[in-house]
Amino acid sequence: NSLQNVNLGLMRYNTDAEGGYVLNAIDNIATNRPNIISTLNAFTPTTGSGGTPLSETYYEAAQYLTGDKVVYGDRGRPGGSDDNARTAPGSGTYQSPLQYQCQKSYIVYLTDGAPTVDDGAIADIGTKIGGACKPDPIEPYHDGGWVTGSGTCMDDLAAWLNTSDLSASLAGTQSASTFMVGFGNSLNQTPGDTQGYLNEIDKAGGTEKAYMATDVPTLTEA
Repeated sequence: NSLQNVNLGLMRYNTDAEGGYVLNAIDNIATNRPNIISTLNAFTPTTGSGGTPLSETYYEAAQYLTGDKVVYGDRGRPGGSDDNARTAPGSGTYQSPLQYQCQKSYIVYLTDGAPTVDDGAIADIGTKIGGACKPDPIEPYHDGGWVTGSGTCMDDLAAWLNTSDLSASLAGTQSASTFMVGFGNSLNQTPGDTQGYLNEIDKAGGTEKAYMATDVPTLTEA
């Protein structure tokens, strides 16, 4: 409730582990706060059940920022991207929330860090960033839903968002930095190095180091 003078939106994963969608379109926190609080208060202990399509959802966020096609936002699992995030209600194209020359934009990404069944956007991300994703220098924990290629494009997309002009209609370079926040019991599980994996994404995304939280107080602090 103390957050002021920012535009804020909210996304979530689809429950079928295929990407994610925009719950609340990005808007001035002064008017958007009640909408976001209402959305969060409606969550139940099972709302977040399902896999962790880390890079597919990150790709959808990039599509939103750049005003491109809705890809995973119409699956209805359990909902679809907010009409206020689209060029028109029901449109298949996002309305970019970037409004001002050289505005600062950030993606704050909360995750347990272990991507699951997350290989569906590899080719699309490669097309968006203009080249194939490179192998991860550090791989995260491989849980039961991990498949080859899961989450492999996260640092590549983070670097592209941090260094590219995301809005050709505005003067200057409109980029987006990424903050990863690791939360959950897989952060220290092996094999894999989840914290190192998240740190690599932050380094590529211009913020150097991910935040780690193991309970509500440390999550609030992050």
